[in-house]
Amino acid sequence: MSRAAPDASLVVNTYHKPRHLALVLESIAAQRGVEGRFEVVVADDGSTDGTAALVAAFAARVPFPVTFTTEAHDGFRLARVRNRGAALARGATLLFLDGDSILPPDHVAAHLERRRPGWAQSGDVARLPEAVCRELEPASLRRF
Repeated sequence: MSRAAPDASLVVNTYHKPRHLALVLESIAAQRGVEGRFEVVVADDGSTDGTAALVAAFAARVPFPVTFTTEAHDGFRLARVRNRGAALARGATLLFLDGDSILPPDHVAAHLERRRPGWAQSGDVARLPEAVCRELEPASLRRF
């Protein structure tokens, strides 16, 4: 049975940062107003730290499709990792996310609302102080 293609694929790159990845995945799970409209593709650059298990556990508890891809690490190959994720993506729109991003709860909805054929969008980031980042936990993101 084949599911319909989602409106968006969130392609998340990662390498050896499972705590950061857990935060970005939790912020994706907290997205509002886009139920059934997106999938997640985690594109890993050869992590050997439990990243695959973290993604599998996340995929088992969320109501949207999650795909994981990895390959042997052979130096910094961000473009290759993103391209592999994009190749697996089924969505009409691709949103590329770094594995240490935390999305506001309306991020995906805002991108989908503003998309236009033939146009690319980019976003900006707010850098949090390291002390704040150390205090963040995935469960704390569910409160917002």
